Amino acid sequence: MVADDLLELGLDLDRLSENHLRTLWGEFKSLRAEEPHIRSVAIRIFVWYVVESKLFNSAAMRRSGAIGRSIATMRAWAETDPALTLVVLREAEAVKLFLYQIFERADAPRQMILEAQRRLLQA
Repeated sequence: MVADDLLELGLDLDRLSENHLRTLWGEFKSLRAEEPHIRSVAIRIFVWYVVESKLFNSAAMRRSGAIGRSIATMRAWAETDPALTLVVLREAEAVKLFLYQIFERADAPRQMILEAQRRLLQA
């Protein structure tokens, strides 16, 4: 089920406002029409919510660091289901770019930012 997969990726739908949930399910309907693999839909919805939607609220995440951990979860899914490989490659890169840009704007010493970005690029 998509809700369970989203939770495993780190997005807790119970923490979304009604408005955001309605918008997310509108995106689900759109993606479901073009994507036959349900787990691919969950991955794409997660990345859409975090990276593209402009609705992102960190309070909707299941735990701290969930966005970064989502990449590992996606990759684990692709290891057991090769049909997910292309979607995971594309969407993981989108998440990494999103995080890279967040790090760029972080209020932290420049060396710490550069180290975090370097590690992210190697992930």
